[in-house]
Amino acid sequence: MNFDEAVDTLKILLSSVHGKCKESVSMNADNKRWEVIKNIETLTKCVIKTVARNEMPYITSHSISTQMRLKGRQMKSIKFGCHKGCLRFVMILFLLSKIHRLLMTNKSSTKRELYYKNLQIFQSQQEVDRSVKYITELLKTPSWELGIMATSKGLVYGPLSLHFKNGHTINCSIKGGVSIPPNIFDVIGLSSSAKWVLIIEKDATFQSLIDGETVSRLGSCIIITGKGYPDVSTRMLVCKFWEHLKIPILALNDADPYGFEIMCVYRFGSIAMSSQASHLACPAVRWLGVHPSDIKPLLLEAKALSVRDITRINSILKRNYVKENEQLRKQMEILLKGNIKAEIEGVTNISENYLIDIYLKSKIQCLDYF
Repeated sequence: MNFDEAVDTLKILLSSVHGKCKESVSMNADNKRWEVIKNIETLTKCVIKTVARNEMPYITSHSISTQMRLKGRQMKSIKFGCHKGCLRFVMILFLLSKIHRLLMTNKSSTKRELYYKNLQIFQSQQEVDRSVKYITELLKTPSWELGIMATSKGLVYGPLSLHFKNGHTINCSIKGGVSIPPNIFDVIGLSSSAKWVLIIEKDATFQSLIDGETVSRLGSCIIITGKGYPDVSTRMLVCKFWEHLKIPILALNDADPYGFEIMCVYRFGSIAMSSQASHLACPAVRWLGVHPSDIKPLLLEAKALSVRDITRINSILKRNYVKENEQLRKQMEILLKGNIKAEIEGVTNISENYLIDIYLKSKIQCLDYF
């Protein structure tokens, strides 16, 4: 089987994947915006009425955890009465007022802007992040539909154009890669001649693959990196690849628990944003490497696991999606039993062109991904 035939085979195999990423707009955007505005106003009225009755105001949200948390339904409540609750209560109401204004004017803001423009309210960026997360649960609405965006750090490169609802188009074939815009949820169309997508964990590997002309040497492909743990915009763009292009999506990560975790975030979603997994998790993603089972056969430079690594692996092995996937589980067990881990650089150090011309090609041709 040659390389192109292997990519076509992968596309056929993935066509039967059950479940898919939801489009970021599940109903008319304008209707959704006014619905959220109404919910914020209703919530504010309830707080005002409670104060008018000389009662202590509070806010409660139900956080329904996914199976990744291994827990059931949780109740979160913020009360104005205690000192800690008072501060959080003020932050929540303040952000709700900001969100209301953003939605009324149809504008947006990054979490970073919300922090630096309101230092009198927030003592750290983490306070903004936690408050925004609480509000998304409270309103059952993802942050991008509230007009709040996270700062994007991801890059994308290849034969790809992103078409936005305002008529703007971004060409992603610029050498060095294009920064993924934070408003990626405004993309309404993708055009590309690519046959597959390669997610790369590290920026250094991403840049070396661009310099090595990977796009042409591995057929027509798109490469993307979140520069480590991916942000919302990078994850959403990966989902859009599958939704709009229906081409295979493969991930190249370190053979360690952290690299595995990153692959899982793209594929299954993150625990921290489990309520938004339907928008941000792409079940079509497959792990191409570096597999722990590659370490010994390829004589890769290996290191011993740290105590933190072992703890993380044991935690990963308890997750349902790992328990239900024998191949993923076995790879984690190889790390644990062998007390080893390795990095992508171990493959690139074998020889100058080994990663592109031999490792990646042979993995795809031998259908060695899962």
